Amino acid sequence: TTSFGGGMIPGTTVFAGMFSDAPAAEVAEIQVVGLGDVVSEPVPFEGGEFAIADLKATSDEYETVLSGTISSTFAEDQDALNLTVLVRDESGKIVMAESDSTDRVPAGGSARFEVNFYPALPDGLTYEVYPHIY
Repeated sequence: TTSFGGGMIPGTTVFAGMFSDAPAAEVAEIQVVGLGDVVSEPVPFEGGEFAIADLKATSDEYETVLSGTISSTFAEDQDALNLTVLVRDESGKIVMAESDSTDRVPAGGSARFEVNFYPALPDGLTYEVYPHIY
């Protein structure tokens, strides 16, 4: 179980979660449940957009580091921007997800980011990065 909060950029959907003590078998279904007065429709965060570019994954024998650039059209700096990363195999199946954050993305500017994966991931994977505001 987990809770998740933050400002969602219009037109995006993010699902984040962590499975601990899950059986080794493949997860067949995920249900999101909650109390009616606790669970609500997300309210989009307005005022700008983010764009991800220049994604590059490099690996050594211990880890894979995904680096890239995030640019912002927001009028204010965005601190501690959360990043949800989906990793897909050659068939498009999601094989891993990871969360990380940036230190700061300047207003109307861009910043580099890195997300580390342990152990190192194999070649041939694709990465999708979805930013959202805490």
